[in-house]
Amino acid sequence: MPRRDNKGLTLIELLVVLAIIGLLSAILLPTLARAKQRTVRIHCVNKQRQIGHALRGFATDHNDRLPWWLHDSDGIDLWASIFGASHTGNDHSWDVRFVFLAPQIRSDLIDARALLSPCDPAAKIYNDAEIRQGRYKGFGAAWDGAHFHLDNRALSYAMHLGGDVTQPLSILTTTRNFVGDASFPFEYPSGVQSPYLKNLLGCSLRADRLTQIRYPFVGSGESNNIVRANHAMATLSAGEGQVLLSDGSAWQADDTALERMIRGHAGRAGHFADAPNENLSRPSQQPAPPPPAGAPPPPP
Repeated sequence: MPRRDNKGLTLIELLVVLAIIGLLSAILLPTLARAKQRTVRIHCVNKQRQIGHALRGFATDHNDRLPWWLHDSDGIDLWASIFGASHTGNDHSWDVRFVFLAPQIRSDLIDARALLSPCDPAAKIYNDAEIRQGRYKGFGAAWDGAHFHLDNRALSYAMHLGGDVTQPLSILTTTRNFVGDASFPFEYPSGVQSPYLKNLLGCSLRADRLTQIRYPFVGSGESNNIVRANHAMATLSAGEGQVLLSDGSAWQADDTALERMIRGHAGRAGHFADAPNENLSRPSQQPAPPPPAGAPPPPP
């Protein structure tokens, strides 16, 4: 009987091979996706460490004071050095859109890309505009009728206005994907202040409220359309965020870790105030109000 040569797979063999490929894909693809997400979050954490380095450098040159802890006269001098000698006022020290314009901080960060998380693609188009059009070498593309500043939609990180380099466990920055409580007035060395544009940028994370509510990180699958549009970051799931402490350590956090850090922050009286400050200036994808009617156009 002549011998038959097998020149291909039988239908059954082909189905077995396809089943094995499908099984391996089902096992490996989620693992690869999780590994990619971890890599992106590590990159985000490293961005926050860079921000922390720039802020601590500023504090080193200002007697351990971050911009919001400056005395009023020092704050006025800081903003006059940027906007001109005729500029008065110190409100910008409590506004995440302005803090990074301080010359030393700006120099250490190089350009606004340092303020864009790889977890936050929605912010990239606005961050790219900062790079191209920023008045201050890659920073300050937005105009409010009187000042150039960073577009809040270009920023991925909230600034904790209780961050204090003399208090290692105080929170310095977080990813912007949370809602928080309403902000409140707080007495700084320069006087009582609330975060600027408190209804847009201001919020708080209050330890004494944790027995009643939680402050969850908003995920990309958030069911509330407005919250998702304004606060979610596309590659972060519910309960995922990153936090930088004033000692320079940065963490991939979940909701439980964030609560622990909020309590740690509130458990120590500030070096420059009698009580810990729990306010933040937090950017979102909600646009800032336009310049007031009759305001001058931006100078060329």
